[in-house]
Amino acid sequence: MASLANVVLDLCKRAGLPPEAVDVSALTGTCDGLVISNVASVRSTLEHLVRANFLDVIETGGVIVFRPRGSAPVATISVDELVPIGDQGIETLALVRRQESELSKAINVVFINKNASYEQGSQAARRQIAPEGEVSNITIPLVMDGARAKQIAEAMLAAEWAERTQFRFVLPTRHARLQPGDVIDLVDGDVIYRVRLYRTGWDDGRLACEGYATDATVYTQSAPPGDDTRPDDTVPEIGATLLHLLDIPILSDRDDDAGFYVAVTRPATGAWNGAVLYRSSNGTDYGTLLTLPVSAAAGIAETALPAGPTEFFDRGNAVDVVLTDGVLLSAPEADVLNGANGALLGEEIIQWTTATLIGTKRYRLSGLLRGRLGTEYAIYDHSVGERFVVLQPVGTTLERVRDPVDLLGAPRWYKGVTIGEKISDVDAVTFINVGRGLRPYAPCHLRGQRDADGTLELRWIRRARFGGLWRDGGDVPYAEAIERYDIEVIDVDGAVVRTATTSAPTWTYSAADQIADFGLTPVTITVRVFQISAVVGRGAPLEGTL
Repeated sequence: MASLANVVLDLCKRAGLPPEAVDVSALTGTCDGLVISNVASVRSTLEHLVRANFLDVIETGGVIVFRPRGSAPVATISVDELVPIGDQGIETLALVRRQESELSKAINVVFINKNASYEQGSQAARRQIAPEGEVSNITIPLVMDGARAKQIAEAMLAAEWAERTQFRFVLPTRHARLQPGDVIDLVDGDVIYRVRLYRTGWDDGRLACEGYATDATVYTQSAPPGDDTRPDDTVPEIGATLLHLLDIPILSDRDDDAGFYVAVTRPATGAWNGAVLYRSSNGTDYGTLLTLPVSAAAGIAETALPAGPTEFFDRGNAVDVVLTDGVLLSAPEADVLNGANGALLGEEIIQWTTATLIGTKRYRLSGLLRGRLGTEYAIYDHSVGERFVVLQPVGTTLERVRDPVDLLGAPRWYKGVTIGEKISDVDAVTFINVGRGLRPYAPCHLRGQRDADGTLELRWIRRARFGGLWRDGGDVPYAEAIERYDIEVIDVDGAVVRTATTSAPTWTYSAADQIADFGLTPVTITVRVFQISAVVGRGAPLEGTL
């Protein structure tokens, strides 16, 4: 920070003026900085300082004098002393008043804001009763804060309106000492005009003067500045993306492919503006796979969800989860039955009707639908700390990597890299997609009937991975290329004693085969039934004891 006087004097020296040819003794205040963005003359640079500090610049006795406006009058002159304007005229005082429509109704000062990392800022002044008029934008490449810029804008607007009246008159030679920048009082009876001279010159032995009406108080205008809050220019630490690679049943008929789902969650701390998913086949060379701009609601389980019913709402159990990001909402049962509030908990897909906030980002979920989309096999395997990821349609918080079949079972390395983060700073995750989206659901409604000789006839009902909406008048379409089932017969030790394959949802276990497997016709028989996919083989098993 330098004094205004020193800055002006230094600029004059750069223009070749010796110090004794410049008078800055009347200047006060400081200059925080001056921006010169391209080649400019000293004069143009000085004009910015003169304009922002409301200075008059005059030459007197071979010296250039800089002095602030708003000084006291140096003379009081009666209009009776004025001489006629022109050779033939009798008019001694000419007044010209600008129309309100010619004046600014607002002035916006653009400056360099020292409180905003020296970026460009602006402060505006506006007439309370806004007449017709233009809005003036004035750029001053000086460093200052918002309060100073606001003061300049207010003073500029007030000065423009105060100086709307122009005076022209001629004085006799006894007033020869008057010069531009001087303030005088012109007295016309009971009326006193305070005038700041801006031009004087000799005309046939008389002093011709031009000036504006002036008011010293306009140069001390003050008002609260607009928003001048210093922004946080600290470069934030980038938060690490939480990556969710989900090899789960397909959520939509459109997703019937060999791919898998992926979601990302913003970290609890650090900056996060989305993430990019990279993949490598060798753990070294990575290519871009997807951009994921939206954070998925996700977290972990704080309690272990017990097993429960899969045929109707589980109203006896609840699970507590804590989220890293996102919120959970309750929904009516009808909305849940239509697909709302779905999530992956461990390996089970659940839905809930009631989400009760029990702490910061902690929820208790109840009114559950269990084992959704064929995941009933996972209802017995829950634990504290297992993953919880809210499932939304693809294109929202969830995306799908649509891989070809030949990548099933192949290990790949993945990195979820926060935008702005270096890929080398992110640890890779090894993931094998086994194609659970292509895996048939377990059949259901296993039943059996023995005939007189002990032969057991088994029947079950198939299930469809997609296109399973029940329509009156027909069965759901078959979701696999062919209809085929594997059957396993299990002994009391859990060993498989017989396997069979059938192309229909029925199988006959003859009494002779039972005796061959067990040495007798057992009272009960445990079997497993698998529906077969031509791509990934067996689906989830249906196990029952008959």
